Amino acid sequence: MLLDNDEQLPGDGLVVVFHREGIHFDGLVCHRTALFPTGTVSVSNECANVDSFVQFVSGCTVEGHGDVAKVTAEGNRASLCRSLGRSEGNFLIFSAPEVMLAFTRHAASIPELISQMPSLAAALMVPTQISHIQACVPWANQNRAELTVIGGSSHCIVLNIVAIDMCSFNNVHVAPTAAGVSLIIAEAGANSGDIIIKGMTEGLTVPLGSRPSVGAGLWLQGGIGHLVRMYGLTCDSVVGAVLVSADSGDIVYVGSPRADLERDILWAIKGAGTNFGVVVSVVFRSCPVSTFLLRSWKCPLFNDAETMHRVRRFDKEIARKLLRKCSSDAYLYHDTDTDKLHLGQFSSRIKGVLGLAAETRVVDCNGLFETDMYMSGMQHGHGGSKTSSFKRCVFLKDIGSADTTLQAMVNAMNMRPTPLCYLHLLHGDGSEGVVHNVRSEATAFGCRDWDFACVVTGVWLRDHNGSDELRQVQQWVYDIVINLLTLDSCSGVYLADLGLDPRDASLVLKAFGPNRLCLARLKKTLDLYNTIVYACLLPKEPKALELIILDYCADLWTSFFHIEQKSLTTRLVSISTAIKREYVEASGANLKRLLTEREYNEEYRLTLTAFWEKRVRERQNLAEETFLNCVYNAAVDDVDALVANVSYLVLNSRVVEVHVRADNETMRQRRSMMPPASSEDSFDAAPNTLNYIPDFIFENHASGDINVKNFAARYLVPYSGKRDDLRRLESMICCVPNFLRHGVDFRHVLGISQQLGGIPLADIDAIGVDIPLVIIRKARKLPPPVVLVAKGQSNISHVSSESTDEEWVEMERHAIPAPEGASVLVVDDMLASGRTLYAVLSLLREVGVEAGRISVIVVAEFPEVGFGQVRVQSLLVFGGV
Repeated sequence: MLLDNDEQLPGDGLVVVFHREGIHFDGLVCHRTALFPTGTVSVSNECANVDSFVQFVSGCTVEGHGDVAKVTAEGNRASLCRSLGRSEGNFLIFSAPEVMLAFTRHAASIPELISQMPSLAAALMVPTQISHIQACVPWANQNRAELTVIGGSSHCIVLNIVAIDMCSFNNVHVAPTAAGVSLIIAEAGANSGDIIIKGMTEGLTVPLGSRPSVGAGLWLQGGIGHLVRMYGLTCDSVVGAVLVSADSGDIVYVGSPRADLERDILWAIKGAGTNFGVVVSVVFRSCPVSTFLLRSWKCPLFNDAETMHRVRRFDKEIARKLLRKCSSDAYLYHDTDTDKLHLGQFSSRIKGVLGLAAETRVVDCNGLFETDMYMSGMQHGHGGSKTSSFKRCVFLKDIGSADTTLQAMVNAMNMRPTPLCYLHLLHGDGSEGVVHNVRSEATAFGCRDWDFACVVTGVWLRDHNGSDELRQVQQWVYDIVINLLTLDSCSGVYLADLGLDPRDASLVLKAFGPNRLCLARLKKTLDLYNTIVYACLLPKEPKALELIILDYCADLWTSFFHIEQKSLTTRLVSISTAIKREYVEASGANLKRLLTEREYNEEYRLTLTAFWEKRVRERQNLAEETFLNCVYNAAVDDVDALVANVSYLVLNSRVVEVHVRADNETMRQRRSMMPPASSEDSFDAAPNTLNYIPDFIFENHASGDINVKNFAARYLVPYSGKRDDLRRLESMICCVPNFLRHGVDFRHVLGISQQLGGIPLADIDAIGVDIPLVIIRKARKLPPPVVLVAKGQSNISHVSSESTDEEWVEMERHAIPAPEGASVLVVDDMLASGRTLYAVLSLLREVGVEAGRISVIVVAEFPEVGFGQVRVQSLLVFGGV
């Protein structure tokens, strides 16, 4: 075969295979995989085309390889194809859910890894010590292979992908601290049930999810269970972790006192899972163990109106009034005994409004896992039946006050493809609870403003796996989730359920809020080769931005750039359009007229403004999320950003804000429907009313387009005109990966001054005489290789600091080529004790510069010592020290 012969497959070559799911290539490992679960193939319904296509649907014969894929198509080929496909016009459409596997010349390299550790199968590694895990990472990077990690359950197994089974790392420890708060340390092969059982022996617990088999991957992606109202998300209890770097294979400790520099990794894994390394263990902050009084109710529903009424009542009269130590979930499901839709309620310590409780019991933390209604209380329990399920989860708020949300839930149940499908409303903590009060920048988890996690669950009989019913159920789940995401009551998507399905790519954009770009870039930094692909899904880093124009005079400026700057690609987007879409849904206004008719827009201006202000009060980070959505979705091949004052969200891009203003009279003329001015009616937009300073202010007083275009030509075009110069300047900045700490790219900006055509940044003398400039800095400020010498404390630092430790200074080793006869000029501000100058002279001596070739210029001198052959000149001389 081709993969067995390096000479037939170039070093960068790939063998790409498309096939139906379930086929396994023994002994081979993939470079990359991709799923196409909704793929189709269309063929012209003509006899010649159908006849040539038949081998793809009925089989083919591969000559020269024995029985490999040897299948012969027989019978009437045209009839066979037409029976397998559906007809659309003059084409036959075939369902073709496919898997793509890409192999490199390293595909058969798995024996090299197997020789280093135990394994259960060709691609299933079972490390028993951390060094085994460390061996997997460089092997994968060297062979450009992917890794998946199994912890808690086997859902992470992917065919022809090397799996690291963490089952040997299954210990759970309880560690008391000096502060009196015990920590629970769980290794990555343990599951939630193991943690609960061990914690209960010490009177402790951790707020975990709803299933005992859940492992580390899901602990770190959020973790939503019945204790969320009391103690928050599982990831919020994480205070540390040990992991093996996906880039270097080194052991990384995060959260410990000696690892303060790894706080960015700790931030990332608290919500974004195991994307940044192979997690070995997780450290949780514990909470007291409890027992729970549980009640459940069932209520038959006879029509859509009653369903909406019951759910609304459940939200307003139960969920919103509960104490933090109580929670109440609801289920919309079809009862197989009565053949009716039911509303099920599962609560603790409260009296229901749906009738008499069907069941009441007391359980401990471990028993809480088995109490959810879908396990035993509805449809005779999915937990013990031969069914499979597929779910996605979105976060909802104020469902009892939003008829559109209630109607969407009713429509979802009416369209379910099997009677077993259901909706689960898992009770959250609202706008004043534990989850909401965690600052968004404290963890990577991006959705904190919600009342319920709505789990859309599609269920089918297990013997229908691989059937059209399965695909219909999955598509139903996606359709419902996408529809809910369009509603004002929906604040995001729960990350933990998302996977490899390409339909999840759009959902993950709603999972992290403003954190998504930071996570995408952190993933690229910490997992350079994208080795750990099968952790939780992360958004991809958008294309580099050159120019995006939002609102203001954007339509005219976009047209101007199209004409005057043809090399620059622009994209016109509008923040206000996104807000107007939400407003239309809530108010019933006409979207097309709001976007195109000025008079109609002015009619709704005050109510639209009030709507936006209300939304900002209700939803944390709404302004940032709205802005970021506009920029992210507008990313094209060329873009730098012309945006509002949230520049910190647009990383690696120059941000320019233009504040447009006009006097009151001009604005009233343009808003012809507005009433006459009054003391309460002011259009003043003077800069001193802003709480920040924009880059430019455009005085848009005159009518017509000429001033708008002139402003663009004078102030905006120079940014695009200097793109080549700025890119050349950027190329001069040396980037040193993992400098001082793993995952940090050190950019040696001052090095620009040492390169031909660079900018001398430090001293006017270097500019005037056009000579290279070398910076001498304190230790650990420059990338290697460097020359390092000790420097005694100066008089000033000795007085101002209590420390008696030596200081060190450094310079780049090859910064001074030192040609024969060349001289070096040292420039400093002050010469007193001479310790600093002595250290500088020592550095120069280390790189081969003789004392006689050194001159020194200082601004002020306090004579104390001499320096032999080194000539010292000063502008000012004061009394000695």
